[in-house]
Amino acid sequence: MAEEKCKQLYIIDGHSHIYAAYYAPMRQNLTSPAGEPTKATYIFTTIILGLIERKKPDMLIVAMDSKAPSFRTKIYADYKAHRPPMPDDLPPQIARIDTILDAMRIPVLRVDGYEADDLIGTIAAKAAADGNNVYICSKDKDMLQLINDNICTYDIQNDICTDEAGMIERIGVRPDQFIDVLALQGDTSDNVPGVPDVGPKTALGWIKEYGSLENLYAHADQITGKRGDNLRENEKMAYLSKELVTIDRDAPVDIDYKQFTYTGPDKAKLAKLFTELGFTRLITQLGLSSETVEEKIEVEKIGEPASLKTMKHDYKLIDTTEKFEWFLAELNKQKIFAVDTETTSINAMRAELVGISFSWK
Repeated sequence: MAEEKCKQLYIIDGHSHIYAAYYAPMRQNLTSPAGEPTKATYIFTTIILGLIERKKPDMLIVAMDSKAPSFRTKIYADYKAHRPPMPDDLPPQIARIDTILDAMRIPVLRVDGYEADDLIGTIAAKAAADGNNVYICSKDKDMLQLINDNICTYDIQNDICTDEAGMIERIGVRPDQFIDVLALQGDTSDNVPGVPDVGPKTALGWIKEYGSLENLYAHADQITGKRGDNLRENEKMAYLSKELVTIDRDAPVDIDYKQFTYTGPDKAKLAKLFTELGFTRLITQLGLSSETVEEKIEVEKIGEPASLKTMKHDYKLIDTTEKFEWFLAELNKQKIFAVDTETTSINAMRAELVGISFSWK
């Protein structure tokens, strides 16, 4: 990426990160005080907050899929046709995420008939051409085709940026060639057919050797065995697959750099939402408080909350075997107790556990 003093635009692949948050390993699902499922909402929110804290982006947006069918279904009716419906508890969380992003003043972009990939491709190409550095936040391999001198893919969880040089070093083909690799291997998750019996390794090897899908078919008679027969017999399917996997970089999406500029959250709205959802740790970490909330919670119904100033407290650090044995014996006597965790990060995907707190008073 260029080292010039240009704007940095981070584009979040919304549904990709939401699904990753939803299926992230966790022993117990999170819920709000009202019983609303919040696991995906909480993890996604911490991912965004962690990105803002670490990278301090000039511009930040989230691209989402539309509920309307993609234009690709007109090209191939079976495109994504086999995907199971979204889990029942996920749509309400996506709606909550939309509300949180609105409170954070981060634009969410959707366009009927186009997938998030197409919005990302269109915005990234235009922003890069205008001299901005673009970071596509996604692990989706399809995004590699968008990389150029001013566009890289960024893995938020592992803090890894992949530019064109890194891509060529890692997999051996250019971004434009990678489209042909995808066309040959197909994609079972999207129901892109590809060429039968051709996997990622074979597809990559062919494109490395022949340079392009067109040149591969110009020399298709050189490919022997069953895979060679499949290649020749499925030429139309290979080119259809290429059309399906190619990201549209001319989607009808409004590009407004002023709107994309990150200016910080609406603290009142965000504090109110986090309070409703029970995200107390995020309220503390962002420096929000009850005074920030436009409509304060009616604390008189439950009485004034306890604090260090109003309650006697006695903390004990358990850092020896003897202390642990005492602690375990005391814990075994309790009928009810509270647990809290201390971690290295507010980003749930990167955090490591460093301590656990117990209280039975």
